[in-house]
Amino acid sequence: MHLRTLWVNGAILIAMNTACGSTPDPPRDSTGSTGASTGGAGGTGGTGGASSSSGSGGASASSSSTGGAGGTGGVGGAGGTGGMGGTGGMGTTTSTSSGGLMCNGNQVLCGDACADLATDPNHCGACGHSCLDAACNAGQCAATALYTGHQAELVRVDELRVFFSSHIDILSMPLAGGATSKVNKEEGVQAFGARTMEIVGGKLFWTTPSSPIFGYISMVNKSGFGQVHIVEPAVNHGQPHKIALGNIDPSGNATAVYWCAKGDGQSPKNAIVKTTWGAGGNGTSTKLADASALFLRGITLHQADVYVLSAEPSQILRVPQAGGAATVFTPGTWSGIDLLSDAENLYVLDVGPATNGKYADGKVWKIPFADGVPVALVTGVPNPWAFATDGERIYYTSAWTENGQLADGAVFAVPIAGGPAVTIADKQPAPRGVAVDGTHVYWANYGVGPNQVDGGVLKAPK
Repeated sequence: MHLRTLWVNGAILIAMNTACGSTPDPPRDSTGSTGASTGGAGGTGGTGGASSSSGSGGASASSSSTGGAGGTGGVGGAGGTGGMGGTGGMGTTTSTSSGGLMCNGNQVLCGDACADLATDPNHCGACGHSCLDAACNAGQCAATALYTGHQAELVRVDELRVFFSSHIDILSMPLAGGATSKVNKEEGVQAFGARTMEIVGGKLFWTTPSSPIFGYISMVNKSGFGQVHIVEPAVNHGQPHKIALGNIDPSGNATAVYWCAKGDGQSPKNAIVKTTWGAGGNGTSTKLADASALFLRGITLHQADVYVLSAEPSQILRVPQAGGAATVFTPGTWSGIDLLSDAENLYVLDVGPATNGKYADGKVWKIPFADGVPVALVTGVPNPWAFATDGERIYYTSAWTENGQLADGAVFAVPIAGGPAVTIADKQPAPRGVAVDGTHVYWANYGVGPNQVDGGVLKAPK
């Protein structure tokens, strides 16, 4: 217990601090009484003595005595001692809340309640971070395994289902987990080695290589029927790599795909390509810009332009969707592997320089459309693999740690506005693709054990 002494109106107040949750005594305010005794009046002066007569025949001496002086007035009675001021009300030590709470042990104040950020599912890792229906362990919301299978790699979500690649197939299942359904029902082997996968409207698109130079872009209804190749094979422009979907029709479906084409290093055919198609597929491709001197790694759309990420040389190009000259939007210093955008910014996932075959200093860059100046949101990411955004944070996977421990990958999130990154899940076996919806983060673990049987798809609250 701690004491504090205060002066209030000349009286002493003593405040005693109490622990979190105790009820303080009501304040007692007692004013001391003031004594006031009036001194007695001074005594009356004595009467003067009588005159004496001279003796007869002698010189007479007439002498008269003077009257005694009046007695000195009595000293006034000392004033009564003031009564002791009443003891002040018992004080309470407060933390950051005006509610007067002090949290003990490992707890911190979250609003008007104390919470343990390591275990509280309503304040997991940070005040207000809810685990929804999951447990909170060591400040992380527990992940839920939705699927177990080897070589899971790409993952996307819509409002009802999770879509993901696993070995030679593309599968889907409910967001809550459950039975899987094969999406590439008609040509299963064509999903082997899928490089990228996107969903727009009722369609799912993915790219697959068929050789170091040639490849396919496939489209299928999300139900798994009606699969067609809209680029087959890509002999004119090179192997399809990353794609971006645009030209959305009134029903919400894409009518054009923009893609990065790449060669095999011996016959460079790198290009920025646009493909449109009819009802039966049969796509028509147009080269928007030559990129034979570039190493293209990512593509995204913003307003009327196509933005393309080059890792070598390090830069972002801008090309009109309708066609026209390519210009450098911004140079960079990255070894970029993917590109995202939202209404205000571009984002680059950068593996960083290799040291002894390992990547220990990956980064996530933000490049505003307004000025094109790159800003690093996070650095020091070991082996970044993929990323996604919900408009507030960037979610990214680290495939394994810098010391090469494949079973120690992780999923992170960093605020777009700036701030420290937080761990969504750690100790993951080679996480790769990542996706996000309004409540959860989803990721695919490739797996690291024999035949990667420890792979799968998981989700955790954001």
